[in-house]
Amino acid sequence: METETKSEAQKTFEAAQEQLRFAYTALDSLIDLNETGFYPNDHYRTDINHIRNDISALESFLAV
Repeated sequence: METETKSEAQKTFEAAQEQLRFAYTALDSLIDLNETGFYPNDHYRTDINHIRNDISALESFLAV
């Protein structure tokens, strides 16, 4: 039973890592749009960078 729980926890952990990678890629795309002038407001870039930093912190936490 404990092995089964660990296996489920590992699957959840791997899914969380994958979702973080997806979110990071999506934010990179938003930054690219901002740099092309699609979002003419620098506040978007600042907000996106804050979110990226949060995601990086979560990735570091999950990597431990």
